[in-house]
Amino acid sequence: MSLCCLAAGDIEDGVPSAHCCGAVSLLYYGIHAAAAAGLLSGQQRTLLQAAAAVWVVWLAWGRAYLGLHSPLDLATGSLLGWVLLRLWLVIEQPY
Repeated sequence: MSLCCLAAGDIEDGVPSAHCCGAVSLLYYGIHAAAAAGLLSGQQRTLLQAAAAVWVVWLAWGRAYLGLHSPLDLATGSLLGWVLLRLWLVIEQPY
């Protein structure tokens, strides 16, 4: 499979982007869990959240560049990841 085939839009993974969903929910949950366990200061948490945002944008850009997802797929996946993260933070048991 060549890059030109992917860029032509012949292959698309669909809605939502599981890569974006997983990146948002897992990265931010990991940061939350480390902060809740007292392993991160406020400044470290903020820096890690900014780095996670850059990672998610980079991942989404790469998926769009390769023609694997449309911007709607990527936005939907990111939104779903955020919703799942918020849901989990509401229902999780404290350690």
